[in-house]
Amino acid sequence: MKVLEHNLSRKCRRKRILDSRVAILFFLTLVFGCAEKQQVVIGESFPQKMFKDQETSACRYFIQEVSDIRADKGTLGTVGLIEVTSEDVIAWLINGFQSAGFSIGVPEQTDSQRDILMNAALKMAHIRTMYGDKSTNLVLKIDFEGEETSSYIRGSDVSMFWAAGTSETKSAFNRSLSQALHKLRSEADTYCEEKIEASLTLGDGR
Repeated sequence: MKVLEHNLSRKCRRKRILDSRVAILFFLTLVFGCAEKQQVVIGESFPQKMFKDQETSACRYFIQEVSDIRADKGTLGTVGLIEVTSEDVIAWLINGFQSAGFSIGVPEQTDSQRDILMNAALKMAHIRTMYGDKSTNLVLKIDFEGEETSSYIRGSDVSMFWAAGTSETKSAFNRSLSQALHKLRSEADTYCEEKIEASLTLGDGR
């Protein structure tokens, strides 16, 4: 009788363990299954405070065209299992460029010595999470007018992944873009100095 009770007790314990594992599996499937259908949609704004101490350049910078040449324009990656998209990635880039001191469009009157014209394209913008961190990477393709070779400007951000929220995700992309824009501004300033020096050497500087 005791042996029978012992066997029944063991069977009951095994069944409870199995039931609990099934319940956990069902719960995770339900949660993750719903999460896969969710999206984080980041807006087009860019904080100007990231360039509040930007020095004035001797040249004027004009971006004639801003384009999106990413292979997959429908997504910006994932945070956890949640997909990240953008309302208007071009508008976001334009706001970033303007914050960094770049004008958008073609100037009505140009100064050949002090106006720097270029085209900008977004080649990559992607976020992912791994081991408790989130990693954001961004690449801009810049074509300076008169130059045969394109410049590829990279920006990145690695930070702790707390939650798959819009604010946290957008801040990571803003930091990546800010880093890329600081690099671009530095490259444009160097290009400006070289252009002015060349014009003075030729004796037609202003």
